[in-house]
Amino acid sequence: MVRSKIFRDFENGFLETAYRIIFGKNVNRLRQTRGLTQEKLAELVEVDRRHIQRIENGSANAGIEVICRMRIALAASWEDLMDGRK
Repeated sequence: MVRSKIFRDFENGFLETAYRIIFGKNVNRLRQTRGLTQEKLAELVEVDRRHIQRIENGSANAGIEVICRMRIALAASWEDLMDGRK
């Protein structure tokens, strides 16, 4: 069976890491644009500040509940959080 490059990249963790980095950079950009500290965002999202820090630097995954709360706290669209072109 021939596997597509995208599927192979996903299997190797490349896409997962790339999406975490994109998401983290967008969270950081939006947070700073909104004038929020990591501490304040963590309070709004109900997570520890260190978790926000790890999300922003791409070393931690954010679960769907955290992503939804971040979207609300940052007044952001899904595209704002996930778009790799920004």
